[in-house]
Amino acid sequence: VGQVGSRCSVSVGDEQDVFCNAQEVSTRGLMGDAELGLSPHKRIRLHMGSMYASGDDDPTDGEDTTYNALYAAGHRHLGLADLFARSDLAEARAGARYGVERWDISLAGHYFLRAAGGEGLGTEVDLTGSFRPTKGLNLAGGVAGFISADEDTQQDVVWGFLQAVASF
Repeated sequence: VGQVGSRCSVSVGDEQDVFCNAQEVSTRGLMGDAELGLSPHKRIRLHMGSMYASGDDDPTDGEDTTYNALYAAGHRHLGLADLFARSDLAEARAGARYGVERWDISLAGHYFLRAAGGEGLGTEVDLTGSFRPTKGLNLAGGVAGFISADEDTQQDVVWGFLQAVASF
């Protein structure tokens, strides 16, 4: 996915100014996501993937190269805890899922770093499971653990969920 254009600051007061002031900035951002999966057995799926969303390497050059995610949530690929938006971010992931008739369990690991500069942000491990007791009812739960790469702030996170989804 690519974004191109320009943006400007708009002053908002008693009257809204719709004209760009002298601070107009050219913008262009890139985002890509790829995943490779393999099912060595009908009940097992292994996968690995990566995501990249550009960041601004030089904020003084008059061009903003940060990808601007329209929808910040990325549970599917960026981990259950949803700590990061798809902006100035790179991620590597790997995982496995095992499913039998009415239940399945999955384990996934994610490593996050800043796209601009390559600073490591941390590692997240997600464990989820679901059970379908009847047709139309799915019970699920999971836990995510995030270990920060920044030893000074060490903002580790443990996040969990339980949900019931009924289809009529």
